[in-house]
Amino acid sequence: MIINKKHLLFVDEYKLTNGLTEDAIRCYQIAYPNTQKESARVKSSKLLQDDTIKKYIQDYKENIRIDRDNSVIDAIKK
Repeated sequence: MIINKKHLLFVDEYKLTNGLTEDAIRCYQIAYPNTQKESARVKSSKLLQDDTIKKYIQDYKENIRIDRDNSVIDAIKK
C-alpha cells in the first residue's frame, strides 16, 4: 500500500498514461507542482523503480486485463 499521498497521486495519474518518460515527468509535476522538469525526470524514474509502486501499477493493469477478458467471455456467451 502506498502511504505517501503525493506518491499515490503520481501513480494514479501515471497508471492512466502510455507509460512514456514524458508521461512520468508530467505526472510527477502534477503531484509536485514546483518541481523542475529535469528533477521530475530523475525522481519519477526512482519512484517507478520502487517495489510498492511497481506492484500497485501491475495490479491495476492486471485488473483491467481481467475485466476485459470477462467482457469478452460475457459477449461470447450471449
